[in-house]
Amino acid sequence: MTCGSVPRRLAICLALLGLLVAPALAQGPVLPIKGALTYKGKQALPPDSTAIIDIRDTAAPQAAPVAETRIPLQGHQVPIPFTLSVERSRLVAGHSYSLKGSIVSGGRTIWISTAAGINPASASFDVGTLALHQGPGAAPSTAASSYRCGDLQVGLAPAAGGIVLTVDRNTYEMVPVEVTSGSKWAVPGDPTTFFWEKTHGAALSLRGRYTPPCGKIDHKASMLRVWGVEPAWSMEIGDHIKFSADGTATKIEAPTPMMVPEGSTRRYSVQQGGHTLDVRVVERVCKVAATTLPQPSDVTASYDGRQFHGCGGDQASLLMGRDWQVTTIDGARAAAPISMKFESEGRLSGSTGCNTYVGRYTIDTNGLTISGLSTTLKGCAEPLAAQEKALLAALQDVRLYDIGADGSLVMKGKTSHNIAARR
Repeated sequence: MTCGSVPRRLAICLALLGLLVAPALAQGPVLPIKGALTYKGKQALPPDSTAIIDIRDTAAPQAAPVAETRIPLQGHQVPIPFTLSVERSRLVAGHSYSLKGSIVSGGRTIWISTAAGINPASASFDVGTLALHQGPGAAPSTAASSYRCGDLQVGLAPAAGGIVLTVDRNTYEMVPVEVTSGSKWAVPGDPTTFFWEKTHGAALSLRGRYTPPCGKIDHKASMLRVWGVEPAWSMEIGDHIKFSADGTATKIEAPTPMMVPEGSTRRYSVQQGGHTLDVRVVERVCKVAATTLPQPSDVTASYDGRQFHGCGGDQASLLMGRDWQVTTIDGARAAAPISMKFESEGRLSGSTGCNTYVGRYTIDTNGLTISGLSTTLKGCAEPLAAQEKALLAALQDVRLYDIGADGSLVMKGKTSHNIAARR
């Protein structure tokens, strides 16, 4: 290239050289990056927490990071500002890179962000505020909460490394799954069985089959209340665990500890004031005495080695769920299929074998009461008319019920009426 006379040529060439060199000088040998980490909620970070920000080649996400910085938080909470410098010589032309933030405590990743892309050609880069979600080492954000998914009652309890979900007396151990919003847990090896908590409810899938949308139940109303006799004792497990026996002589009240699953058993252990309380909860039918209604949780408590046995849980949950198919009324076999469905909020519905019916049920210290029965008005030939009349009379007479070891239901009236059913 010629640039005319020597002075003019020199000036023009220097100017062109400046245009070529300026971008490289503006970029410099390192790429400075800044941003911040935060998360929704009020959970405080443990004092030993460390924030980690790293940059990786998206083509090799499992390889060592291209750059990384670690920030010991020493009690500081979110938002957490950060800066990170990357040597441009480590950024391969034509490759794409992403940045991810996380917070670790006790060797566990308790918060983590999704990957954010960066522009290696920038003079500097601001990734903004990265939203964190719970990591695989986090305890769930909720303790011993309950949801209603259609007619199913779902219990959610924290456990080491994840949660234990209880659905219709079946338990599922789940671990956290990375999602962009909310908190999601799934059964290891079965991604089709999961529970996904969101801001306004939750979604439940059991082996790929979705239940109706789930709504959270008021925790005060859904806490596990347990009682026993000989000796008399009681316990509540919610945000706190409260145990009392012998009047007020034996008592513990403390925040509910992390639940530890042991097969089908949930275990809690509390130490307070030199005393130790070990609690084991098994989801199986339990009766405190022969004359009491069954409850869904069989509970054993050990207080300084002294054993207490009792029962707890929502009694109605044993009746709700799938429809009951009546097999006999007052000992006589059903002439046509009869069904009973106990729904939430005390609603009862089903078929008499001819007409459909609706009604109300309540469970209290007096037992089970069914009232307000009404049917459609289809004319029923014999023996269906007699069967319908017998069913309605037996339902209105019911006072007690029991669940057999095989899951069968027997409902007994205050007189001689009785109803047997199966699922």
